Amino acid sequence: MSDTATEISRPKRHPEFYACFGHDGQIYLGVGQAEAKLEGNQELLDVLSLCDGGRTVTEIASALAWPNVDPIERMTRASALVGRLRAHGLLAGAPVASQEPRYGYARPDIHRHMLQDKVRTDAFRDALFEVVKPGSTVIDMGTGTGVLAIFAAQAGATEVHAIECSEIVDQAREVARLNGFPQIQFHQEDATELELDTEADVIVSEWLGYWVYADGMYPAVAALRDRTLKPDGIMVPMSVDLFLAPMHDTDEAGHVYWADNPYGLDFSPVAEAEYHFGQIRTVPLEALLAEPQRVHSIDCHTAGPDDLCFRAQVRFTTTRAGEFNGFCGHFSSLLSPSVVLDTAPGTPDTHWQQQVFAVRPVAVEAGDTIQLEVEVWLAPYDSRLVRIALRGEVRGAGGTTSFSHTYDQ
Repeated sequence: MSDTATEISRPKRHPEFYACFGHDGQIYLGVGQAEAKLEGNQELLDVLSLCDGGRTVTEIASALAWPNVDPIERMTRASALVGRLRAHGLLAGAPVASQEPRYGYARPDIHRHMLQDKVRTDAFRDALFEVVKPGSTVIDMGTGTGVLAIFAAQAGATEVHAIECSEIVDQAREVARLNGFPQIQFHQEDATELELDTEADVIVSEWLGYWVYADGMYPAVAALRDRTLKPDGIMVPMSVDLFLAPMHDTDEAGHVYWADNPYGLDFSPVAEAEYHFGQIRTVPLEALLAEPQRVHSIDCHTAGPDDLCFRAQVRFTTTRAGEFNGFCGHFSSLLSPSVVLDTAPGTPDTHWQQQVFAVRPVAVEAGDTIQLEVEVWLAPYDSRLVRIALRGEVRGAGGTTSFSHTYDQ
Protein backbone atom coordinates (compact mmCIF):
# COMPACT_ATOMS: atom_id res chain seq x y z
CA MET A 1 0.00 0.00 0.00
CA SER A 2 1.31 3.48 -0.89
CA ASP A 3 2.12 6.06 1.77
CA THR A 4 -0.83 8.15 0.62
CA ALA A 5 -3.24 5.24 0.85
CA THR A 6 -1.95 4.41 4.31
CA GLU A 7 -2.46 8.00 5.47
CA ILE A 8 -6.07 7.88 4.28
CA SER A 9 -6.91 4.41 5.65
CA ARG A 10 -5.04 4.95 8.95
CA PRO A 11 -5.30 8.69 9.60
CA LYS A 12 -2.45 10.32 11.48
CA ARG A 13 -2.18 13.78 13.04
CA HIS A 14 -0.05 16.24 11.09
CA PRO A 15 3.41 16.47 12.73
CA GLU A 16 3.01 20.26 13.04
CA PHE A 17 -0.52 20.14 14.45
CA TYR A 18 -1.26 22.49 17.33
CA ALA A 19 -4.24 23.60 19.43
CA CYS A 20 -4.62 26.98 21.08
CA PHE A 21 -7.16 29.07 22.94
CA GLY A 22 -8.65 32.08 21.18
CA HIS A 23 -9.52 35.38 22.82
CA ASP A 24 -13.06 34.08 23.15
CA GLY A 25 -11.88 31.12 25.22
CA GLN A 26 -12.63 28.64 22.42
CA ILE A 27 -10.08 26.03 21.34
CA TYR A 28 -8.82 26.42 17.77
CA LEU A 29 -6.84 23.87 15.76
CA GLY A 30 -4.12 24.59 13.22
CA VAL A 31 -0.94 23.38 11.53
CA GLY A 32 2.55 24.91 11.47
CA GLN A 33 2.70 28.69 11.23
CA ALA A 34 -0.75 29.06 9.70
CA GLU A 35 -3.46 30.82 11.66
CA ALA A 36 -5.68 28.33 13.49
CA LYS A 37 -9.17 28.56 11.99
CA LEU A 38 -10.88 25.26 12.78
CA GLU A 39 -12.94 25.55 15.94
CA GLY A 40 -12.43 22.53 18.14
CA ASN A 41 -15.03 20.69 20.20
CA GLN A 42 -14.87 17.66 22.44
CA GLU A 43 -15.88 15.15 19.78
CA LEU A 44 -13.38 16.54 17.28
CA LEU A 45 -10.60 16.37 19.88
CA ASP A 46 -11.62 12.83 20.87
CA VAL A 47 -11.24 11.66 17.27
CA LEU A 48 -8.04 13.63 16.70
CA SER A 49 -6.42 12.05 19.78
CA LEU A 50 -6.95 8.61 18.20
CA CYS A 51 -5.52 9.56 14.79
CA ASP A 52 -2.10 8.07 15.54
CA GLY A 53 -1.50 6.35 12.20
CA GLY A 54 -2.09 2.93 13.68
CA ARG A 55 -5.88 2.77 13.59
CA THR A 56 -8.38 2.61 10.77
CA VAL A 57 -11.47 4.84 10.94
CA THR A 58 -13.46 1.80 12.04
CA GLU A 59 -11.00 1.15 14.88
CA ILE A 60 -11.09 4.83 15.86
CA ALA A 61 -14.89 4.68 16.04
CA SER A 62 -14.74 1.55 18.20
CA ALA A 63 -12.26 3.19 20.59
CA LEU A 64 -14.37 6.30 21.18
CA ALA A 65 -15.75 6.44 24.71
CA TRP A 66 -19.02 8.17 23.86
CA PRO A 67 -21.84 7.10 26.18
CA ASN A 68 -25.32 6.57 24.81
CA VAL A 69 -24.12 6.54 21.19
CA ASP A 70 -24.90 3.39 19.23
CA PRO A 71 -22.15 1.84 17.05
CA ILE A 72 -23.67 2.91 13.73
CA GLU A 73 -23.99 6.54 14.79
CA ARG A 74 -20.50 6.46 16.33
CA MET A 75 -19.05 5.23 13.02
CA THR A 76 -20.97 7.90 11.08
CA ARG A 77 -19.72 10.66 13.36
CA ALA A 78 -16.13 9.41 13.37
CA SER A 79 -16.02 9.20 9.56
CA ALA A 80 -17.39 12.73 9.19
CA LEU A 81 -14.95 14.15 11.72
CA VAL A 82 -11.94 12.43 10.13
CA GLY A 83 -13.02 13.91 6.79
CA ARG A 84 -13.29 17.36 8.36
CA LEU A 85 -9.84 17.08 9.93
CA ARG A 86 -8.36 15.93 6.64
CA ALA A 87 -10.06 18.71 4.67
CA HIS A 88 -8.49 21.31 7.02
CA GLY A 89 -5.02 19.79 6.65
CA LEU A 90 -4.81 18.59 10.26
CA LEU A 91 -3.94 15.04 9.24
CA ALA A 92 -0.73 13.91 7.55
CA GLY A 93 -0.80 14.03 3.77
CA ALA A 94 -2.29 16.60 1.43
CA PRO A 95 -5.68 17.97 2.44
CA VAL A 96 -8.43 17.02 0.04
CA ALA A 97 -10.69 20.04 0.44
CA SER A 98 -9.94 21.25 -3.08
CA GLN A 99 -11.46 18.00 -4.38
CA GLU A 100 -14.73 18.97 -2.66
CA PRO A 101 -15.26 15.61 -0.95
CA ARG A 102 -18.38 16.89 0.82
CA TYR A 103 -20.54 17.09 -2.26
CA GLY A 104 -18.59 15.87 -5.29
CA TYR A 105 -19.97 18.87 -7.18
CA ALA A 106 -16.94 19.09 -9.48
CA ARG A 107 -18.58 16.45 -11.70
CA PRO A 108 -20.35 18.03 -14.69
CA ASP A 109 -22.99 15.29 -14.89
CA ILE A 110 -24.40 16.39 -11.53
CA HIS A 111 -24.93 19.90 -12.90
CA ARG A 112 -26.39 18.58 -16.15
CA HIS A 113 -28.88 16.60 -14.07
CA MET A 114 -29.94 19.76 -12.21
CA LEU A 115 -30.12 21.91 -15.36
CA GLN A 116 -32.29 19.24 -16.98
CA ASP A 117 -34.75 19.75 -14.13
CA LYS A 118 -36.70 22.49 -15.88
CA VAL A 119 -39.23 22.85 -13.08
CA ARG A 120 -36.43 23.74 -10.66
CA THR A 121 -34.33 25.86 -13.02
CA ASP A 122 -37.23 27.78 -14.56
CA ALA A 123 -38.63 28.54 -11.10
CA PHE A 124 -35.34 30.01 -9.88
CA ARG A 125 -35.01 32.03 -13.11
CA ASP A 126 -38.53 33.41 -12.73
CA ALA A 127 -37.88 34.29 -9.08
CA LEU A 128 -34.66 36.14 -9.91
CA PHE A 129 -36.35 38.11 -12.67
CA GLU A 130 -38.97 39.15 -10.12
CA VAL A 131 -36.67 40.30 -7.30
CA VAL A 132 -33.48 41.48 -9.05
CA LYS A 133 -33.67 45.13 -10.12
CA PRO A 134 -31.42 47.14 -12.45
CA GLY A 135 -28.27 47.99 -10.52
CA SER A 136 -28.73 45.23 -7.92
CA THR A 137 -25.83 43.48 -6.24
CA VAL A 138 -26.42 39.71 -6.11
CA ILE A 139 -24.54 36.88 -4.41
CA ASP A 140 -25.03 33.35 -5.73
CA MET A 141 -23.78 30.80 -3.22
CA GLY A 142 -23.00 27.37 -4.62
CA THR A 143 -23.11 28.69 -8.16
CA GLY A 144 -22.16 25.41 -9.89
CA THR A 145 -22.21 26.13 -13.63
CA GLY A 146 -23.04 29.76 -12.88
CA VAL A 147 -26.53 29.58 -14.35
CA LEU A 148 -28.27 31.43 -11.49
CA ALA A 149 -25.57 34.11 -11.50
CA ILE A 150 -26.18 34.54 -15.22
CA PHE A 151 -29.94 34.79 -14.65
CA ALA A 152 -29.26 37.52 -12.07
CA ALA A 153 -27.12 39.41 -14.59
CA GLN A 154 -29.79 39.02 -17.26
CA ALA A 155 -32.32 40.43 -14.80
CA GLY A 156 -30.28 43.63 -14.45
CA ALA A 157 -27.72 43.05 -11.67
CA THR A 158 -24.58 45.09 -12.27
CA GLU A 159 -22.48 43.26 -9.66
CA VAL A 160 -22.75 39.50 -9.17
CA HIS A 161 -20.56 37.40 -6.88
CA ALA A 162 -20.66 33.67 -7.64
CA ILE A 163 -19.25 31.42 -4.91
CA GLU A 164 -18.32 27.79 -5.54
CA CYS A 165 -15.94 25.46 -3.69
CA SER A 166 -15.50 22.81 -6.36
CA GLU A 167 -13.49 22.86 -9.57
CA ILE A 168 -16.66 23.29 -11.66
CA VAL A 169 -16.05 27.00 -11.04
CA ASP A 170 -13.41 26.93 -13.79
CA GLN A 171 -16.01 25.93 -16.35
CA ALA A 172 -18.56 28.37 -14.88
CA ARG A 173 -16.11 31.24 -15.26
CA GLU A 174 -15.57 30.31 -18.91
CA VAL A 175 -19.33 30.00 -19.54
CA ALA A 176 -19.86 33.51 -18.19
CA ARG A 177 -17.04 34.86 -20.36
CA LEU A 178 -18.27 33.13 -23.53
CA ASN A 179 -21.80 34.43 -23.00
CA GLY A 180 -20.76 38.01 -22.24
CA PHE A 181 -21.35 38.55 -18.50
CA PRO A 182 -18.28 40.44 -17.21
CA GLN A 183 -20.18 41.66 -14.13
CA ILE A 184 -19.99 38.16 -12.61
CA GLN A 185 -17.04 37.68 -10.25
CA PHE A 186 -16.24 34.08 -9.32
CA HIS A 187 -14.83 33.02 -5.95
CA GLN A 188 -13.55 29.48 -5.40
CA GLU A 189 -13.74 29.60 -1.62
CA ASP A 190 -15.71 28.32 1.34
CA ALA A 191 -18.61 30.75 1.79
CA THR A 192 -18.22 30.57 5.57
CA GLU A 193 -14.72 32.05 5.27
CA LEU A 194 -15.11 34.39 2.28
CA GLU A 195 -15.11 38.10 3.13
CA LEU A 196 -16.76 40.30 0.51
CA ASP A 197 -16.40 44.07 0.61
CA THR A 198 -19.99 44.56 -0.49
CA GLU A 199 -23.59 44.26 0.66
CA ALA A 200 -26.08 42.23 -1.30
CA ASP A 201 -29.54 43.24 -2.42
CA VAL A 202 -30.27 39.59 -3.19
CA ILE A 203 -28.69 36.32 -2.09
CA VAL A 204 -29.67 33.29 -4.11
CA SER A 205 -28.65 29.75 -3.24
CA GLU A 206 -30.09 26.49 -4.46
CA TRP A 207 -29.30 24.79 -1.14
CA LEU A 208 -32.36 22.56 -1.15
CA GLY A 209 -31.59 18.86 -0.80
CA TYR A 210 -33.79 15.78 -0.68
CA TRP A 211 -36.62 16.62 1.75
CA VAL A 212 -34.66 19.90 2.09
CA TYR A 213 -31.94 18.61 4.41
CA ALA A 214 -29.67 16.35 2.38
CA ASP A 215 -26.88 18.71 1.27
CA GLY A 216 -26.33 20.45 4.61
CA MET A 217 -25.69 23.83 2.98
CA TYR A 218 -28.12 26.01 4.89
CA PRO A 219 -25.86 26.91 7.87
CA ALA A 220 -23.33 28.39 5.44
CA VAL A 221 -26.12 30.25 3.61
CA ALA A 222 -27.37 31.72 6.89
CA ALA A 223 -23.86 32.80 7.89
CA LEU A 224 -23.36 34.51 4.53
CA ARG A 225 -26.75 36.22 4.87
CA ASP A 226 -25.89 37.57 8.32
CA ARG A 227 -22.60 39.02 7.04
CA THR A 228 -23.60 40.46 3.69
CA LEU A 229 -27.35 40.90 3.11
CA LYS A 230 -28.70 44.45 3.31
CA PRO A 231 -31.36 45.05 5.98
CA ASP A 232 -34.02 45.16 3.26
CA GLY A 233 -32.38 42.49 1.13
CA ILE A 234 -34.10 39.43 -0.28
CA MET A 235 -33.26 35.76 0.09
CA VAL A 236 -34.03 33.31 -2.71
CA PRO A 237 -35.58 31.00 -1.56
CA MET A 238 -37.58 33.17 0.84
CA SER A 239 -39.07 30.30 2.84
CA VAL A 240 -39.49 26.54 2.81
CA ASP A 241 -42.30 24.33 4.18
CA LEU A 242 -41.88 20.61 4.90
CA PHE A 243 -44.76 18.14 4.60
CA LEU A 244 -45.47 14.52 5.48
CA ALA A 245 -48.36 12.24 4.52
CA PRO A 246 -49.10 8.59 5.36
CA MET A 247 -49.04 6.31 2.34
CA HIS A 248 -49.76 2.82 1.07
CA ASP A 249 -46.55 2.04 -0.77
CA THR A 250 -46.84 -0.63 -3.47
CA ASP A 251 -43.72 0.32 -5.48
CA GLU A 252 -41.36 -2.66 -5.63
CA ALA A 253 -38.53 -0.22 -6.25
CA GLY A 254 -38.82 0.51 -2.52
CA HIS A 255 -39.07 -1.33 0.76
CA VAL A 256 -41.97 -3.60 -0.25
CA TYR A 257 -39.55 -5.43 -2.58
CA TRP A 258 -38.38 -7.53 0.38
CA ALA A 259 -41.85 -8.89 1.15
CA ASP A 260 -41.83 -11.30 -1.83
CA ASN A 261 -38.67 -13.14 -0.71
CA PRO A 262 -36.52 -12.29 -3.76
CA TYR A 263 -34.83 -15.33 -5.30
CA GLY A 264 -36.77 -17.47 -2.83
CA LEU A 265 -34.74 -16.14 0.12
CA ASP A 266 -35.77 -14.55 3.40
CA PHE A 267 -34.17 -11.10 3.45
CA SER A 268 -36.00 -9.92 6.58
CA PRO A 269 -32.78 -8.76 8.34
CA VAL A 270 -32.04 -6.48 5.38
CA ALA A 271 -35.65 -5.31 5.27
CA GLU A 272 -35.48 -4.49 8.97
CA ALA A 273 -32.25 -2.53 8.50
CA GLU A 274 -33.84 -0.46 5.72
CA TYR A 275 -36.35 0.97 8.18
CA HIS A 276 -33.48 3.23 9.29
CA PHE A 277 -33.00 4.96 5.94
CA GLY A 278 -35.17 7.14 3.74
CA GLN A 279 -35.67 6.40 0.05
CA ILE A 280 -35.85 8.86 -2.84
CA ARG A 281 -38.60 7.95 -5.30
CA THR A 282 -41.51 9.42 -7.22
CA VAL A 283 -44.68 8.79 -5.22
CA PRO A 284 -47.99 8.75 -7.12
CA LEU A 285 -50.74 10.87 -5.64
CA GLU A 286 -53.01 7.84 -5.30
CA ALA A 287 -50.54 6.24 -2.87
CA LEU A 288 -51.40 8.79 -0.16
CA LEU A 289 -53.80 7.69 2.57
CA ALA A 290 -54.50 11.20 3.90
CA GLU A 291 -53.93 14.84 3.09
CA PRO A 292 -50.32 15.99 3.65
CA GLN A 293 -49.69 18.03 6.79
CA ARG A 294 -47.07 20.74 7.18
CA VAL A 295 -44.62 19.78 9.90
CA HIS A 296 -42.11 22.65 9.76
CA SER A 297 -41.44 26.05 8.16
CA ILE A 298 -38.12 27.80 7.57
CA ASP A 299 -37.99 31.58 7.10
CA CYS A 300 -34.78 32.05 5.13
CA HIS A 301 -34.52 35.73 6.11
CA THR A 302 -34.26 34.97 9.82
CA ALA A 303 -33.71 31.26 10.47
CA GLY A 304 -30.36 30.12 11.81
CA PRO A 305 -28.95 26.56 11.73
CA ASP A 306 -30.68 25.66 15.00
CA ASP A 307 -34.04 26.48 13.42
CA LEU A 308 -33.64 23.49 11.12
CA CYS A 309 -33.99 21.22 14.15
CA PHE A 310 -37.58 20.83 15.29
CA ARG A 311 -40.23 18.69 16.96
CA ALA A 312 -43.83 18.75 15.78
CA GLN A 313 -47.07 16.83 16.27
CA VAL A 314 -49.66 16.36 13.54
CA ARG A 315 -52.77 14.26 13.07
CA PHE A 316 -54.01 12.58 9.89
CA THR A 317 -57.43 11.16 9.10
CA THR A 318 -57.27 8.44 6.47
CA THR A 319 -59.47 8.96 3.43
CA ARG A 320 -59.52 5.34 2.27
CA ALA A 321 -58.70 1.81 3.34
CA GLY A 322 -55.27 0.40 2.71
CA GLU A 323 -52.01 -0.69 4.26
CA PHE A 324 -50.27 2.15 6.05
CA ASN A 325 -46.60 1.29 5.47
CA GLY A 326 -44.78 4.58 5.09
CA PHE A 327 -44.70 8.36 5.09
CA CYS A 328 -44.15 10.49 2.01
CA GLY A 329 -42.05 13.60 2.58
CA HIS A 330 -41.94 16.58 0.26
CA PHE A 331 -41.40 20.34 0.42
CA SER A 332 -42.73 23.57 -1.00
CA SER A 333 -40.55 26.65 -1.32
CA LEU A 334 -41.56 30.26 -1.83
CA LEU A 335 -38.72 31.45 -4.07
CA SER A 336 -40.08 34.98 -4.56
CA PRO A 337 -43.38 36.72 -3.81
CA SER A 338 -45.14 35.03 -6.74
CA VAL A 339 -43.00 31.96 -7.51
CA VAL A 340 -43.57 28.69 -5.63
CA LEU A 341 -41.50 25.55 -6.18
CA ASP A 342 -43.57 22.55 -5.10
CA THR A 343 -42.35 18.93 -4.94
CA ALA A 344 -45.60 17.31 -3.73
CA PRO A 345 -46.94 14.11 -5.31
CA GLY A 346 -49.05 15.03 -8.33
CA THR A 347 -47.02 18.15 -9.18
CA PRO A 348 -44.58 18.25 -12.13
CA ASP A 349 -41.60 15.97 -11.48
CA THR A 350 -38.33 17.38 -10.15
CA HIS A 351 -34.97 15.76 -9.44
CA TRP A 352 -35.87 15.90 -5.73
CA GLN A 353 -38.81 13.50 -6.32
CA GLN A 354 -40.23 12.60 -2.86
CA GLN A 355 -38.70 11.00 0.20
CA VAL A 356 -40.24 7.78 1.49
CA PHE A 357 -39.86 6.71 5.12
CA ALA A 358 -40.93 3.07 5.40
CA VAL A 359 -42.80 1.97 8.55
CA ARG A 360 -43.97 -1.47 9.67
CA PRO A 361 -47.33 -2.16 7.97
CA VAL A 362 -50.65 -1.47 9.67
CA ALA A 363 -54.06 -2.09 8.03
CA VAL A 364 -56.26 1.00 8.10
CA GLU A 365 -59.83 1.89 7.16
CA ALA A 366 -61.23 5.21 5.98
CA GLY A 367 -61.68 7.51 8.95
CA ASP A 368 -58.87 6.02 11.08
CA THR A 369 -56.53 8.51 12.70
CA ILE A 370 -52.74 8.52 12.63
CA GLN A 371 -51.13 10.60 15.35
CA LEU A 372 -47.54 11.50 14.50
CA GLU A 373 -44.69 13.14 16.37
CA VAL A 374 -41.80 14.05 14.10
CA GLU A 375 -38.41 15.18 15.35
CA VAL A 376 -35.46 16.29 13.24
CA TRP A 377 -32.02 17.16 14.50
CA LEU A 378 -28.64 17.84 12.90
CA ALA A 379 -25.24 16.76 14.15
CA PRO A 380 -23.55 19.82 15.74
CA TYR A 381 -20.30 19.10 13.92
CA ASP A 382 -21.68 18.40 10.43
CA SER A 383 -25.04 19.67 9.16
CA ARG A 384 -25.12 16.95 6.48
CA LEU A 385 -25.74 14.34 9.16
CA VAL A 386 -29.47 14.41 9.80
CA ARG A 387 -31.55 12.14 12.02
CA ILE A 388 -35.33 11.96 11.61
CA ALA A 389 -37.56 10.29 14.19
CA LEU A 390 -41.19 9.41 13.41
CA ARG A 391 -43.23 8.14 16.35
CA GLY A 392 -46.95 7.76 16.84
CA GLU A 393 -49.96 5.50 16.76
CA VAL A 394 -52.77 4.40 14.50
CA ARG A 395 -56.26 4.42 15.99
CA GLY A 396 -59.25 2.72 14.40
CA ALA A 397 -61.98 0.16 14.85
CA GLY A 398 -59.33 -2.54 14.97
CA GLY A 399 -57.62 -0.98 17.98
CA THR A 400 -54.48 1.08 18.50
CA THR A 401 -51.07 0.26 17.01
CA SER A 402 -47.92 2.19 17.88
CA PHE A 403 -44.94 2.79 15.61
CA SER A 404 -41.49 4.26 16.14
CA HIS A 405 -38.72 4.61 13.56
CA THR A 406 -35.51 6.61 13.35
CA TYR A 407 -33.89 7.38 10.00
CA ASP A 408 -30.43 8.64 9.08
CA GLN A 409 -30.26 10.85 6.01
